[in-house]
Amino acid sequence: MDTKKLRQKLLDLAIHGKLVPQDPNDEPASELLARIREEKLAMVERGELKPKDVKNDTVIYFGSDGLPYEKRADGKDEAKCIENSPLFMLPEGWVWARLGSLSAQINYGVSNSAERNGSHKLLRITDIDQQKVDWNSVPYTTVDEATAINCKVSDGDILFARIGATVGKTYLATGTPRNTVYASYLIRVQALLCDAHYLINFFDAPYYWEEIGSNAVGSGRPNVNGTVLSSLFVPVPPLAEQRRIVDALDKYLALVDEIER
Repeated sequence: MDTKKLRQKLLDLAIHGKLVPQDPNDEPASELLARIREEKLAMVERGELKPKDVKNDTVIYFGSDGLPYEKRADGKDEAKCIENSPLFMLPEGWVWARLGSLSAQINYGVSNSAERNGSHKLLRITDIDQQKVDWNSVPYTTVDEATAINCKVSDGDILFARIGATVGKTYLATGTPRNTVYASYLIRVQALLCDAHYLINFFDAPYYWEEIGSNAVGSGRPNVNGTVLSSLFVPVPPLAEQRRIVDALDKYLALVDEIER
């Protein structure tokens, strides 16, 4: 049995809405996106985000002609047809969204060198091994207070490798030491209100890797930047279904692990 293909098939079914049944009683994902938008605007009011962090948020929908359209969430521009985008039809209650519209911030890390001692742990690409980090082996660095705030890693953050052989690889921060920042070859995404475990599974699905492959720049040492990540398309189920998908994938992928063993 080809367990790699089996994993890919399970993830593909999940993001197409074919792994678990839809529940018509679920709050539609369009309502979830509206709440994310409201939260981002409230963060701007509180000074936690800048107006530029919400300026490019969009709404994606399919018109009566069956083609996908995109318009700015603030309603300032007319909708544009995006028929050449790699979108597929979603189940009732799901929506498409750009990753940037789902996230508070998408930021680069610090360019500091690793040290044996310092004020903060410095998480690097090389410290991440298949969603696991041995925090005892992670080095330190010293940063000022402003940098520590801007580049802090907290549980629930998603980190992307943005350059080299591991470009596109992701890590969902868990069990993170309190004073931790991340290195410059990583990009941090802080998704709002969505289930982070659903997103991390999406970032392992074939569709995501096709997006990364078509958007990465360079052949010898491919890279993606924050703008590319922000523009990635994500199929968004209702929040309740996101959680059902995560539960189902946990069960099925554990069986695949058992087959491999």
